[in-house]
Amino acid sequence: MDVQRLKELVDNPDFITGIYNYCDRWCERCPFTGRCATYALEKVEDGDDPEANDIENQRFWDKMHDTFRLTFELIKETADEQGIDLNDLPQESPDEKAERERRKRDIDRHPCAKASLQYAMEAGNWFGGNREIVRGKQEELARQIEHGLTGVDPVAEASRIKDAVEVISWYKFQIHVKIKRALSGLQRYALDAMDACEHDARGSAKVALIGMDRSIGAWGILYRAFENDKDRILDMLVHLDRLRRSTESAFPTARAFVRPGFDTDGR
Repeated sequence: MDVQRLKELVDNPDFITGIYNYCDRWCERCPFTGRCATYALEKVEDGDDPEANDIENQRFWDKMHDTFRLTFELIKETADEQGIDLNDLPQESPDEKAERERRKRDIDRHPCAKASLQYAMEAGNWFGGNREIVRGKQEELARQIEHGLTGVDPVAEASRIKDAVEVISWYKFQIHVKIKRALSGLQRYALDAMDACEHDARGSAKVALIGMDRSIGAWGILYRAFENDKDRILDMLVHLDRLRRSTESAFPTARAFVRPGFDTDGR
């Protein structure tokens, strides 16, 4: 793909402007892929080739290289049009570097950032330490299906558990990433009073909160499914609920943020 083709692609009037800025990147479950420029670009680049999405496959890295090249060409073209010299970059002073690193540490030390990272680690540890339990449950449901036991719907139960595992796995680190982005936006807004920073902070916090909502629902399914591990799952639910309430306190208007497409009836 060249720059001109990229411009034609993103200028499609059917696409919802900015829908990709505040999504959860779970394209397989998104009802708006047909109206998303980012999704369209990825499909043009990988041609529905599964190897293009496998980080251990060379095709993935070839795609990343092409994306970088195309992005740089577009930036250079735009800079030339606006008379910007990309080589004339301001040099960061030692004091500025120290201040930037201090702000980064402040974000990492924020209670929401620390709690979200702790949750991601604990969720990963739960799955890492309970592979046999999950596998045993799958085998139990398979036996129920095989024997046609009445009074239960093992197919539906297996589907619910599979979906819950996928939801938790998808969001566990994304929640932390989105919270840090939200905190960064809030920090920049406090320094520069730029409305765009506050806007991005609220939007990022909302995406994190939605991930928490869905993860809490998914953990609830596992809580009912795994009788022998209810205590640990309950601890996870309590931790996640506290994180959710802390995030709502830090970003009190996040829930009211209007995400393009998702909160505008597809407009």
